[in-house]
Amino acid sequence: MCQAVRMLASQTTVPTHYSMAAPYVAPSQPPAPRLNLTPLMMAVMSGNDLAVHELLHDPCVDVNEADAVRRCPSYRRWHAFVNLVWMEGNTAIFLACGARQETIVLQLLAHPGLDLDHSNHVLALVSHDYELELATVFHVACLHGLVDTVRYLASHAHVFINQGNCVGNTGFIIAAAHNHVQIVSYLLEHDSLDANQGDDVRCHA
Repeated sequence: MCQAVRMLASQTTVPTHYSMAAPYVAPSQPPAPRLNLTPLMMAVMSGNDLAVHELLHDPCVDVNEADAVRRCPSYRRWHAFVNLVWMEGNTAIFLACGARQETIVLQLLAHPGLDLDHSNHVLALVSHDYELELATVFHVACLHGLVDTVRYLASHAHVFINQGNCVGNTGFIIAAAHNHVQIVSYLLEHDSLDANQGDDVRCHA
């Protein structure tokens, strides 16, 4: 990866721990040193559209390398892998959804190597008691009210909109629970939606 892209991606200071359940609020104190974040993750979390664009077009980006938790070679080399997993199991697109950076989310979705089947694997995403362990990008987009992202994913052949997370919550249930009316209305018109599918305690949207 060229030095110019590295400098561009690291211009803005970003936190090392980020809750996906709420918008990012700048801390009053300087954040701790960055740990295990790729340049792409830093660019996403800081909302640096230009850096994201440059990184996604960098020939060194290997979109098939993943899982920083298992300390794969790509993790140690510190490249900007699109599917590289952060400590909480969240890839760059999860972080973009959590920051409500929908323009960046749509850039990432346009990348041909993006893994839409990835799900986070720890209790990193919690909002109002709705746990999002084993959540997909679709779940997180529904949580944060990203209407255009939800529409894109719901029309994608490889996205199953009735998939539940670890407690059975579908994207539809999550959107309804957080009063995202546009998403709920859109999904109700979707031919594949099973509106009667409930979570593991038989709650329905």
